Amino acid sequence: MLRKIKMTTILSLLPLLVLAGCATKQSDDAQSTGSSSASKPVSLSIFAAQDSTRIDYPSQPFTKWVEDQTGVKIDWQTVPSTDTNVVNEKKQLALASGDIPDVFMSGFSKAEEQNYGSQGVLIPLNDLIDQYAPNIKKAMEDIPYLKGQMTAPDGNIYGIPSINECYHCSYGQKMWINKDWLAKLGLQMPTTTAEFEQVLKAFKENDPNGNGKQDEIALSGFQQSWNGNVDGFLMNAFVPDDNTYFFTVNHGKVDLAANKPEWKQGLEYMHRLFTEGLIDQGAFTQNNDAFVQLANHPGDNIIGAYTAGHLGMGPSVTEGQDRWKEYEAVPPLKGPNGAQFTTHTLNLGDGTFAITNKASKEQAIAAIKLADFMYTEPFATNEMYGMSGEYVRPANPGEKDTMGRQAKYTETPENGKVGELRDGWGQIGPALRTKDYRFSFTVPENPYTLVGYEYLLTLSTQKYEGFEPKEAFPQSLFIDPEDAENVQHFQTDINKYIQESMVQFIMGNKDLNKDWNSYVEGFNKLNLPTYVQIMQKAYDSYKQNG
Repeated sequence: MLRKIKMTTILSLLPLLVLAGCATKQSDDAQSTGSSSASKPVSLSIFAAQDSTRIDYPSQPFTKWVEDQTGVKIDWQTVPSTDTNVVNEKKQLALASGDIPDVFMSGFSKAEEQNYGSQGVLIPLNDLIDQYAPNIKKAMEDIPYLKGQMTAPDGNIYGIPSINECYHCSYGQKMWINKDWLAKLGLQMPTTTAEFEQVLKAFKENDPNGNGKQDEIALSGFQQSWNGNVDGFLMNAFVPDDNTYFFTVNHGKVDLAANKPEWKQGLEYMHRLFTEGLIDQGAFTQNNDAFVQLANHPGDNIIGAYTAGHLGMGPSVTEGQDRWKEYEAVPPLKGPNGAQFTTHTLNLGDGTFAITNKASKEQAIAAIKLADFMYTEPFATNEMYGMSGEYVRPANPGEKDTMGRQAKYTETPENGKVGELRDGWGQIGPALRTKDYRFSFTVPENPYTLVGYEYLLTLSTQKYEGFEPKEAFPQSLFIDPEDAENVQHFQTDINKYIQESMVQFIMGNKDLNKDWNSYVEGFNKLNLPTYVQIMQKAYDSYKQNG
């Protein structure tokens, strides 16, 4: 299965991560679309998921504020669940019956956008954006990847995505190492795979936790979570590994990484670490919950290094817990052949705002203006931090942001409780949270505090920026409807084959000398050539439309 995790899951792992995705209160009149000048509100029926932790959307102060700003009156058609399967089932029932709203504000896959767009159920938004959505139009001009990922192969835009340029999320393949153990053993931060191996040996053999026992686990991780798998980080010292498609792109040509000699070299390295007892056996079987128990082991710390999208997916980042402060990020390791990569991905939601053919011309204009307002800072700030200004305040003169500029926003001491916020829509629709916006918060004095955690992740991520491949396969592309079903099957089968074989090679259940050729040949039985051909076509369309 794909090693991907949605941001909603990340937030559930660590409520504090809300800091990473958000905004803060700003004046109501800033960046308004001007729709509030309408003499009579335009009624819009909107289908959306209802987060059980939130106040019912019609009753929220936030909803009232959005309606006042945009001149719309929302008739909510909510599904009382954020479970994707439940929401999709209700959405499909509405589409099948023909009893559809004016706007869907639950995510359409790109295949659905093309399917229902070609049928006329979803209307093209190109002209509406051009005439009535200056914020969306500007975003399409300013953000290089946006237009290509919004535009279907037929040239139409059927959905407005959510933009969340979470800096630390975009470089999610991270390794965290116990800096206290490094200092105690007189070791430097490893920079190569050879140095890393020596550090792991020292962790295992030299009692860095000082309890007189050889109970240290040099390297651990966990499967089926956001970049918790050790192979994803380590393989990038041999060949680019995006941890999702396992594709590389060279001079515009899409190819598979997982059947190349460099991939074999990476497996040989990890197999050696495993046979030497330097990789925890549980790293390939345990889930995040099991690893959290290990990382928060009572008494002495026993974890030397681990892979995770953010530090708090292991040791608890909560008041009164300090173990997480022992760790820092390991930069991308350089492999024996000089390879030194990291994966750069962008959290671009699919069409989270789509207008249907049920909407009249007036309603369609009002709807696109609503979406356009959702691409403003006031919307992002109040949606994530509430209307009260309790969690974030305007920055004072002289307070500097991540880039050394005058900051716009400062997190309050209460910000650690922002996960308890019940107002707002819980990121169900489009929003614009660019890297520049997210970097406009005041830098805290001490990154190793709860308020400073987001800044710590930013500092950690700076070690990875610049090591991404020159060309990379996007995380989300339009696939021709005629190919979509086959791609789903191909991708599921091929990824399962790669991941299961990887574990078998690393743990020694398959022999890299005897079984490698048959492994490579096995891809032909899984329709790899056809799969790559389809994805090449999708990539070419993306580049053309961008």
